[in-house]
Amino acid sequence: MRVILLLSLLFSPIHAWSSCSRRQALIGSSAWVLSTASVVSADETITPAVTHTVYMDIQISEKPIQRLEIDLFGKEMPNVVGNFLELCRNNAYAGSSFYRVLSDFSIQGGAIENSPTTTVDNYSIKHTQRGLVSTGLPNSADSRFFVQCTDDAGWADDRYAAFGKVTDATFNVVKEIEKVPVQPPKNAPKSPVRIVASGLVREY
Repeated sequence: MRVILLLSLLFSPIHAWSSCSRRQALIGSSAWVLSTASVVSADETITPAVTHTVYMDIQISEKPIQRLEIDLFGKEMPNVVGNFLELCRNNAYAGSSFYRVLSDFSIQGGAIENSPTTTVDNYSIKHTQRGLVSTGLPNSADSRFFVQCTDDAGWADDRYAAFGKVTDATFNVVKEIEKVPVQPPKNAPKSPVRIVASGLVREY
């Protein structure tokens, strides 16, 4: 509304404005529009391009199996995604579990014995969205990963590399895992949260 008002004032009949007034108004309105654009771009969260979607079939205790799907950012994180994707494709996560549950914080899983490791590509993706999937080790990557449960996880920036995101349609599975009773001090689930299968959904 303010932009429309300013534009209508700027382009009103010439007899209502002196050339000097027009210039001053133009400068002022341009500054306001630019400052507004800066605020929008600063607050905007940009999600990297998705290259693959993988799945994990999850069973909480003896409940029915539910499917968790994860979009992967292969262009941004080729090393980490390549390692994780290969494990999913080969169904290597079958038989592993979510071994730590911190409600409203993160769920951690995917420990596989003798899993391959790779170097972290970068830390460019900031932890500002719930559902982000990141490496389970600081400054390196093996099979372990964690899922961020809230929008603000700045504690992980520049230490754990985000490389994917749980799809909105399957985030309810994360919420179900968060509800599982845990045993302190390690917050291990009292009932098993098993990954019974994993694989590729699609490649883009």
